[in-house]
Amino acid sequence: MIKIYEHVHIVSSEEIDGHGHVNNVHFFFWMQTAAGKHSAANGWPVSRYREHGVGWFARHNSIDY
Repeated sequence: MIKIYEHVHIVSSEEIDGHGHVNNVHFFFWMQTAAGKHSAANGWPVSRYREHGVGWFARHNSIDY
């Protein structure tokens, strides 16, 4: 099992809000994407979850600035 997974994302100009910061919606999307890729790297891609009729979801998220 890969305990540490590194996901690199380069912020695009479309992800910046009117205040010059990344919009909160994008942070959650990045975390979801990284979690899915980490899971796949450990042998559990989306297709495997579907085969077993199971899945995962975020029960809580918090963004501190």
